[in-house]
Amino acid sequence: MQEQALSPILQAAMLLNKPFDPRYGDSTDNNISEYAYLLPRSYMENWITWARCQKTQNDQEREEMSNILDGIWKAYNCKPASSPLSPTTNRNGNKSNQKTRNGSGSKSKSFSPSPVTCMSICDGYNVLKKGLTSRDVIAVPEPFYDFVRSMHGVQCLSNCKSGYISFQPQLDRNETILQQYEENPETFKNEFSPCEFRRRILGPEYFPELPTQTENCIKLGKKYVEIYPICFKYKLLKMSSSSSADDSSSLSSYHSSKSSKVGTRKTRVSPYSDALETKELSYQSGKVWTSRASTIQSFVSSVCKIVSPRSASFCVRLWFKYKHANATKRGDGYEILHVTSDSTMSIFDWCREQLYFDEDVECIVEVRGNVTGIWPRADFELVNRISVGDFVDARDSTGKWYESFVREVTPDGVKVHFIGWSSRWDLTLPLDHSKGPNATKFLEPPQPLWTQTTNWRTRVDIGSTVEVREASSSIRKPKWLFGKIIAFGEDDSLSYPIHGGADLELFESDAPQNAPNPPKKSPLLLLKRKDQVLLQVEEEKYNVSPSALALATSEKSVIPPFRRWVNLYGEEICKPHTHRKRAPGVNSSESKAVKPSKNPAMLQYGHVNDASSGVIATSSNRGFVRGVPVAPGCVGLTNLGNTCYLNTILQCLIHCPILIRYFIRNEFLADLNKENPLGSQGRVAHAFAEFSADVWSNDYTTVSPKLLKHAIGLFAPQFFNSHQHDAQELCAVLLDGLHEDCNKIKQKPYVDMEINGQHSEARRAIITWQKHIKRHDSIIVDHFQGMHKSHLTCVECSYSSTKFDVYSCISLPVPNVTSNSRRIPLKSCFDEFISSEQLDTDNAWFCPKCKEHVRAKKRINLWTTPDILILHLKRFGSHTGASNGRKQTRIGSKITSVVDFPIEKLNLTDYVLLPGAADGEKRENRYRLMGVAEHQGSTANSGHYTATVRSRGKDPNSTGSWYRFNDGSVGATVADAAITGGAYVLFYERMGATNPKLNRWGGMEEYMHSVGVDPYIEEKDEVDDDGFTQVTKKNGKKRHGPRR
Repeated sequence: MQEQALSPILQAAMLLNKPFDPRYGDSTDNNISEYAYLLPRSYMENWITWARCQKTQNDQEREEMSNILDGIWKAYNCKPASSPLSPTTNRNGNKSNQKTRNGSGSKSKSFSPSPVTCMSICDGYNVLKKGLTSRDVIAVPEPFYDFVRSMHGVQCLSNCKSGYISFQPQLDRNETILQQYEENPETFKNEFSPCEFRRRILGPEYFPELPTQTENCIKLGKKYVEIYPICFKYKLLKMSSSSSADDSSSLSSYHSSKSSKVGTRKTRVSPYSDALETKELSYQSGKVWTSRASTIQSFVSSVCKIVSPRSASFCVRLWFKYKHANATKRGDGYEILHVTSDSTMSIFDWCREQLYFDEDVECIVEVRGNVTGIWPRADFELVNRISVGDFVDARDSTGKWYESFVREVTPDGVKVHFIGWSSRWDLTLPLDHSKGPNATKFLEPPQPLWTQTTNWRTRVDIGSTVEVREASSSIRKPKWLFGKIIAFGEDDSLSYPIHGGADLELFESDAPQNAPNPPKKSPLLLLKRKDQVLLQVEEEKYNVSPSALALATSEKSVIPPFRRWVNLYGEEICKPHTHRKRAPGVNSSESKAVKPSKNPAMLQYGHVNDASSGVIATSSNRGFVRGVPVAPGCVGLTNLGNTCYLNTILQCLIHCPILIRYFIRNEFLADLNKENPLGSQGRVAHAFAEFSADVWSNDYTTVSPKLLKHAIGLFAPQFFNSHQHDAQELCAVLLDGLHEDCNKIKQKPYVDMEINGQHSEARRAIITWQKHIKRHDSIIVDHFQGMHKSHLTCVECSYSSTKFDVYSCISLPVPNVTSNSRRIPLKSCFDEFISSEQLDTDNAWFCPKCKEHVRAKKRINLWTTPDILILHLKRFGSHTGASNGRKQTRIGSKITSVVDFPIEKLNLTDYVLLPGAADGEKRENRYRLMGVAEHQGSTANSGHYTATVRSRGKDPNSTGSWYRFNDGSVGATVADAAITGGAYVLFYERMGATNPKLNRWGGMEEYMHSVGVDPYIEEKDEVDDDGFTQVTKKNGKKRHGPRR
């Protein structure tokens, strides 16, 4: 038997009671409508009384209805009416004394009370503005309102639709705009103006005034309904039809007009343009209402569609009057609202933070004719009126937005200073979105102040934590600590002396240069605001004498630098976690004057935050963690996103005494070559020097190589991304960048590397090196480069050729053994390297005697080895094959054989061909291991890189201790732990030298002096070993003859 359906009245009562039904618990979001309507309290009291008097289908239904209505009375705090209302229409079709929507009598449903009077836009909202509260109206869910609307009708009191009763279901509505009204409906067709005024059901987070103030909302169950949605008063501005769309004359603001009727008027010329012509503008006024919970993105999209429905989205934009209108010197206070796909902030939060929100919000809707048309307010855009001294939001090269100060404006760009950062980070930004040759994807024009950032200073309170500069830190590289606000200044004037804090950078005033008494330079104040706060910096407490602490009379006594006044809008403080990523409660930093009171940081594997260890693993772009490292120079490096390959190579290089001493002592500045077109204009060298200084400062347990990575990416664009790369390739590029930036040869001469004549191998090697150092002279050449001899023999005619080449890394083949238990001695790799091989067809050599390409036999021998020897184990093979008629290179599987390399004594004397000095004694080439770059994974461009490095602290002559580096993790280990199948790049250093004063070029300098050759003076005539010199005839041919 089919279950009997519930009566409509009971269904309506259940809908009305649903927000208060405890069966739904806290899951009201999924069971209650998102919207509600406001009905007069008197009407609801009459409806409840009337519903109680209606007949039910059985006693059970009557009992249920009685219980529900009793609950509704209690929940809505209603009083029963004295008598129920009589119906005005019935199911049999009796005519109503009210007109229907079609103007004639209409069939209606029975048992209906009088139609409810809805709160329309023209009448209801004006009533609300007069002080309507929850005592006058009741919020009901949208399903109940739809039931009342369909059963009883809704009387609309709108000016243009007065007296109608609607029984029809409501049409689909815009989900964001609750109501819209135009001041001139006779001219502009109003297609989106519903009469009933619905409201959103919101959580308490949208009503910060609760629980003290309740006049803005009505409680509905566990949530609230807003009585006063946000009202936006807009003015639609667009070019009149008579104006040319492509005219570039400037247009000015129209806000001084007090007329609300449609029309045209002549505008005055904008003060920011040289144009003398004027334009005719058409404008229209109106209002829209939206809920507090609407997002910025949905609001802007809806307003553009409603106010200008026939305009494309890229031809409409909104201007709002922001609070910080004084951030720029020129303008009328309105700024463009830039909306992105992630603009998910609620319109209420945005208005409260950015706009004057006490009254209705004023905005301008600007429309242009087409995508290439001129905006009516083009001259008021920030990039067209920006000037020196303005405060804006600017984006740095890493993609982060900061409050900024405009220092210079040129036709090509604007130079900004990021507030809270030293001037070495100043950046020149473009004035449009086009990218220059050296621009990155993040460089874009500045935006109005606090449109991309937040004014965090308005949110701080007593007890709030901020970042503050260490009192003893330098201006160029300040140290940042955490401080707590314990008091605010009495007003916005500088009433308290600022002393005992950090030295701040001074900036020029924007006063005219010809002023009679131009002001002196002073620290920067954002918007020139003078609010002050009293900070307590616990990390500075140890920099104060005990006697000074004992003299403190209260907890707010000024004891610099431990407790000191600072300017809230100055550069001495910053938003928390701007420079330091560690949580304020985890205190591991040490001031320069503080004696460390805890053990050094110990090893922490993985991304673990452990306050007791003093180490926090972090992936932040600015991941510096202050603290005492486990050993001098043994700090973790922040992984910036697949940058383990970079961190591994850096760990090996920053423990190379020759290189680090050169950069930490700033010796590189004397050799810096910013004009070298093959270099990076000094970026790589400077970044490496600053990075090395941070590592060896003993102030950090974790350092971020972000700036160095950025400099390398600008020098070698293949690394300007977040992909994984081959560590050996990165090592070669970094050394090349350091070499070119520190190359002492400012003007490179043209050098013909071809060597003519018959010379001994030693003589050819000397000539090759002399030619090389004519164009290359740096610390990398001195200690990181060697020379090998390449010997080619034709298999057809036995003709041979010898050539010398410079290298900075030796790639050793790794024999692939099948037994996992077998270890391959490193000397076996060297034997394989110097063995003879026959070239394949793709690498055929052109024999000058046979006059054709032949598969010659090639043999490579080491002539010299540098002081810092880098060995690359070729674990990733490749082979070339044919597929579909095309050649393809395929990467083979990784060779995981264990290469047994010596730790303390690697003797390469037998593999180096360089002759001995004049006494005939051959130079020894003994090395000891300095570091190992290890790889885990199947390919060089994937997997993970780590490093095992010898650290000798600040004593380069000690044997040192071994540490393992895994990005931000650092731990003690032993050298033998690096001898695995993952060892990829080996770093060795030479042990001693026969003549330290001439210990350059892998022994070439010492050898050349021993045979009486000046390395920097090449003989004019090339003389062979038999005393003959080459003579050039007039026809260009060369002949040999005795030297006279």
